[in-house]
Amino acid sequence: MSLQLFSLEGKVALVTGASKGLGLEMARALAAAGADVAITSRNLGEVSEAATTLQAETGRRIIGIEADAGVEEQVDRMVDQVVNDLGKLDVLVNNAGINRHSFVQDQPLDDWNTVLQVDLTGPMLCTRAAVRYMLPQGSGRVINIASILGMVGYPKRGVYCAAKGALINLTRAYAVELAQQGITVNCICPGPFDTPMTKALVQGPNRVDFTSRIPMGRWGDPKELVGAVIYFASDASAFTTGSILAIDGGWTAI
Repeated sequence: MSLQLFSLEGKVALVTGASKGLGLEMARALAAAGADVAITSRNLGEVSEAATTLQAETGRRIIGIEADAGVEEQVDRMVDQVVNDLGKLDVLVNNAGINRHSFVQDQPLDDWNTVLQVDLTGPMLCTRAAVRYMLPQGSGRVINIASILGMVGYPKRGVYCAAKGALINLTRAYAVELAQQGITVNCICPGPFDTPMTKALVQGPNRVDFTSRIPMGRWGDPKELVGAVIYFASDASAFTTGSILAIDGGWTAI
């Protein structure tokens, strides 16, 4: 089998929530595989700096867009800009997400609604906008980034577990709906990864001992996620749709 199956030469990808952390690492991998990439964030300064860095590293066309993935008007403008600036859209990675921690008896309704808006409504809005361009070209890849907390429960993460669990099944629904249109829809469920956003959990005074739940006994490195992204984005996964892949060091195997 030729490694050309994993090439993204001539492709255009969009990664939401990609100014740092896992999103930035996935965008870097897509560009390294040959794609031109648009990255988004709600922080214009951060996303512009990240785009400049990625372009210098990879030599690909990289654009940074300020957009909130949970706001309809911003999402539609974001996708339109990707197509206008980069010519088309082949790969969408729905990575933008937030979390709020609360026991159920203390759950603020505002937090509940905010997390669902970004983590569940956001992927719907982004997929809707992207698919409007993918359908006429008869091809496309949608990759949802959920979480193993969409597959198992965890204390004080009720709204996050609910949103990610729904995103997993939304992946299946869209996969079935778009299967005959040349568009695949798959989902990656990361476990605990060591990123700038999780440093407080890994190193700080509120450190959480997730490793006791992980058969491999450690947190993941962001670079250990990118192989799955390249697979789902490339021709290597042409007959793969509706798939849910946990990358978690064995957490969900227990």
